[in-house]
Amino acid sequence: MTGGMTGGPGTVDGGPGAIVEVTGGAAGVAASYAALLALAAVFDEAAGQMRGWAAEGARTLLDPELLASALLSPGTFAEAEAAVLVATTGPDGVGVESLGWEVDAQALRLLVGVLEAADAGAAEAVAAVEHQVGRTVGWTLGATAPAALPAAALVAGRIALTVPHLPARAAPLVETWLTEHPQEVEHLVAGGGGFLEGLWDGLTPGAPGGPLGLPLDLADAGAAAGLLARLYPGRPARTTLLPGVRVESSTTAPRSVADLVDHARQLSELSGPDHPELNGTLALQTLTGPGGDTRHVLLLPGTDDITTLRQRQ
Repeated sequence: MTGGMTGGPGTVDGGPGAIVEVTGGAAGVAASYAALLALAAVFDEAAGQMRGWAAEGARTLLDPELLASALLSPGTFAEAEAAVLVATTGPDGVGVESLGWEVDAQALRLLVGVLEAADAGAAEAVAAVEHQVGRTVGWTLGATAPAALPAAALVAGRIALTVPHLPARAAPLVETWLTEHPQEVEHLVAGGGGFLEGLWDGLTPGAPGGPLGLPLDLADAGAAAGLLARLYPGRPARTTLLPGVRVESSTTAPRSVADLVDHARQLSELSGPDHPELNGTLALQTLTGPGGDTRHVLLLPGTDDITTLRQRQ
C-alpha cells in the first residue's frame, strides 16, 4: 500500500470502534438500464401469473359440479360459462392481457439493447473525433518544431528574466484550471494517443513513420499512457508509518457519512505549505464490532499537489 498520489506517503494510526458500512453513490445511466431490465422481468412474471389464471379458468369450465348444475339451471350455467370465457380468453381476458405484458417485456429489452448500442456508437464516434483532433494538433506541433523552438526558447528566456519564479507561480494556476474543467481534461486525455501519433509523424512531414520510419499505433489513451509510462523509472512502493501523527477522529468510530467526510477533512489539513512532508498522508482505521468481527476503513484525502512529478524523499 502506497502513501499518496503526491508527496511523502504515510499512514495515521486508527482506533477500535463500531462497524460502519456505507453504500450507495452515483448510479449513472447503466443503473437506469438495469432498472428497465428488472422491470421487464417483472412484466414477464406478471404475464406468467396471468397465463396461470387463464388455465385455472379452463379447469373451472370443466369442473364436474359446474357441469352438473347445467341440468338444474341451464340459464345461470350459460351465464357462468360466458363470464369465465370472457375473463380468461376474451378480448380483455387475462390470457390476452398476458400477451400484452409479454410484448411489453420484450419491447423494454429491445429498447435497452438499442440504447446501449447507440451509446456505444456515440462513444466510438466521439473517441474517433478526439483521436483525430489530437493527431492534427500533434502533427502541427511536430512539423513546426524545428522553426518554432528557437523562437520559443528566446521568448521563454526573456520571460524568465522579467518574471522570476514563473513556473512556481504558474503551477497553482494550471492546477486550478485542471480541477475546474474536468470535461476539457477528459477530452485532452482521450486525444492523447492521437497527439503522440501526430507529433511523431510531424517530425518528418514528408516521410510518415517519424524519424525511425516506424509509425506509432496508439488507438486510445491507455496505449498512450503505457508508452509514456516507459519514460519513468520503476520505483518500489513504500509506506511510512506515522505513529505520532493523529487527528481528532483517529480514535473515534464513524457513525455516519458526515463523520467519514470530516475525518478525511482533518487528514487533509495535516499537510500544507508549512508541512509539505505530510503530503499524501492517508489513514487506515480498524473498527471492531460487538461480535468481534473487524472492518478496516481506508481514508484517502484529496490530492495535495497534482503538479508534483516525483515523490519527495
